[in-house]
Amino acid sequence: MLKLKWFIYTVLIGLIPVGARFIVVLVSPRANNEMLWNETDIASFGLALNISNISVLEHESFHRQWKTVVNGLSVILLIFIALVFGLSFMKEIDPSLISVLRLKQTSFILAVTSFVLSYVVYDRLGSRRAPRMRS
Repeated sequence: MLKLKWFIYTVLIGLIPVGARFIVVLVSPRANNEMLWNETDIASFGLALNISNISVLEHESFHRQWKTVVNGLSVILLIFIALVFGLSFMKEIDPSLISVLRLKQTSFILAVTSFVLSYVVYDRLGSRRAPRMRS
């Protein structure tokens, strides 16, 4: 049940900017496929996942070392994602300063990494909270 809640409340809500952009590209006659994937939308997804990790582990008291490692990784990912946001703002000011393709690739790698880490967190918490079957 915990993983289902994570998927609905974190993953799907985190993908709202991507979905909204998809709809805009779909209905706009001037839009092209390049507009479909935006690094800030993808980075927003990573932000939602990492903030969710930190939030859910806030009240957990088991495996303190594991919790510290996961929170540390989430904070590091948040810092890199914030850098992607900053670089995307620089791109808006002067597109020649930043490689748009590399910025998109970086945000995608960070989002996938965040997704995997978040899945591991919720998988571990879900298996810990799962009711035991009586034999």
